[in-house]
Amino acid sequence: MELSMSMSADVSDQQSSHSHPRRLFRTASYRWWFAADTSSALGGSVTSYAFPLIVLALTGSPAKASLMGSIAMIVSATCELSGGSLQDAMDRRKLLVINGVAGLLIYSWACLFLYFDWFTFTAAIILAILQGLRSGLTGGVSNLLLRDVVPSEQLPQAMAVNQGRDAAIEFGGAPVGGLLLGISRVFPFLTTAILALIQTLSAWRLKGSFAPPPSEKSPISISGLFDGFRWILSSRLMRIIVFAGNPVFSLFNAAILITIMELVTQGSSETEAGFINTAAAVGVFLGSLLVSVLLPRVRGGVLTLIAFALPVVCVLAMSATTGLVWKLVLLVPALLLLPAGNSAMGAFQMLAMPKAVMGRAFASMGIYESLVGAAITALAGIGLQTLGYQTTMIIMGSLMALLFLPLLFSSEVRDIPLSDRRPYRSGYRGLWCADDADEAKPAPH
Repeated sequence: MELSMSMSADVSDQQSSHSHPRRLFRTASYRWWFAADTSSALGGSVTSYAFPLIVLALTGSPAKASLMGSIAMIVSATCELSGGSLQDAMDRRKLLVINGVAGLLIYSWACLFLYFDWFTFTAAIILAILQGLRSGLTGGVSNLLLRDVVPSEQLPQAMAVNQGRDAAIEFGGAPVGGLLLGISRVFPFLTTAILALIQTLSAWRLKGSFAPPPSEKSPISISGLFDGFRWILSSRLMRIIVFAGNPVFSLFNAAILITIMELVTQGSSETEAGFINTAAAVGVFLGSLLVSVLLPRVRGGVLTLIAFALPVVCVLAMSATTGLVWKLVLLVPALLLLPAGNSAMGAFQMLAMPKAVMGRAFASMGIYESLVGAAITALAGIGLQTLGYQTTMIIMGSLMALLFLPLLFSSEVRDIPLSDRRPYRSGYRGLWCADDADEAKPAPH
């Protein structure tokens, strides 16, 4: 289960409006978008769980198994700037269709190689590279497309629906992946290929043009590739969140991965180990139920800091526990405030982001997360193999605690107010801020 503090949908100016989810599904475009995005998310959940375990069974090496995720992330990072530029310049519906077709072809190829026992470690590396290419060039387009599918006053509700949906997928994604893997190594990839086909057909049914209008269209150029980086570096708050905060969750994701591999190597079945992801999803799902209660009552800075602190405590505590049950018990509360923290922080990110650089801004954040995540995942696998589970978890938990300190002592993070306030209108000092015309300019200090 990949976790971060980056939001992927826009937040409307009407923060206090609460439209009912049924209103969202009355819109045909949203229904088709939701089907496409859900198919993609479910396929990703199944594959991200099964792929490392297939490589682990093939090679017997946790380091080689964790290397697959690192390869995919590195390749994705090298392509994301180009992908962000494409998403800012092209019809995003067509890019979502292309993403689905690519998934269908990639995982059909993987099924074929597994069925005929041609799937070697080299083939696994090729699959990881193809995953990275698909993710880097077109992986973020569905999130950007949402703001064109949903009316602005319904975007906050759409974000809440998506958080609950993602958590529900994680309830069953990893156990289903383990069950499919127990039947045949082919089945997880076959399932993902079918879901990619559903994604393609659903995206194709979206009506209308989703290309940016001429006034917002950004020509693809070498210098323009780095506009997203420049926007992030211009904001103190964004620098702290991206360069200190996001690695906390990269470490947490790696801790979940090596916990799963440790359980499997110690004799647990793939299905049993899959409940690690399910426990994390339970925490996110329960937390999503608290969002509407917490956001109007608790300062955004408090929610954000607690959302970062709980996973730190969890990883350090998991290093001292043995057995599946205690790890499940620790994971649920660790993520209870992630949805609320995501909403509080995400509102500031999205409200500040100029539409013209949205694809490249997300790409820039994704590149940093991918590079850091790749290094962390690879080192975590090596640590598990050489130092053992407990020592590796203690090191990772300690690093998380150190990275948390800049957030804790940042007045920009602590001063994030209640979600229904409009601090960017009054010159909130942590961000570049977008005005009503979606033109970005520095907030006065």
